[in-house]
Amino acid sequence: MLGTFNVQNFTIFNKHCSLRQKIIAASVNVISKYHNQAVIYVLTFGERGLLEPVLRQELQRTGIAHLMVISGLHIGMAYFFGFWLYCLIQFLLPICFIDLRMLMLVGWCFALGYVWLCGWAIPVMRAIFALSFCGCGINILVFVCQIECTVSTQLA
Repeated sequence: MLGTFNVQNFTIFNKHCSLRQKIIAASVNVISKYHNQAVIYVLTFGERGLLEPVLRQELQRTGIAHLMVISGLHIGMAYFFGFWLYCLIQFLLPICFIDLRMLMLVGWCFALGYVWLCGWAIPVMRAIFALSFCGCGINILVFVCQIECTVSTQLA
């Protein structure tokens, strides 16, 4: 042991939690009944606070500790969840609301919401920048090539 630290005086700056922290607290109450609650918590929010030292060492020993990080895969999953959810919703909408760019925008909003929920960590920032860059590139390609992205109402 190198030393000890005792807090003798502290000041609460703001006693109200942020919306993000309220969502995390509500989710912890829901996942608390599961045996693997710490792993679920890490994979959902990217925070390792519930991991016990024994479990952390076991993950490191087996070489899978790097999998307990929110990465571009998770952001892509959030994007495609929003994308496909809006695909299903489009069946209920008029034709004027059916557009590829709207699908991409809804998916991007889901991904951005998940990045916010994960606390803007560096790996997820890289993923959202890459997703934004690809989305802008696709929109520029569609505009320059004048590709029609709407549903045709004509019958063959």
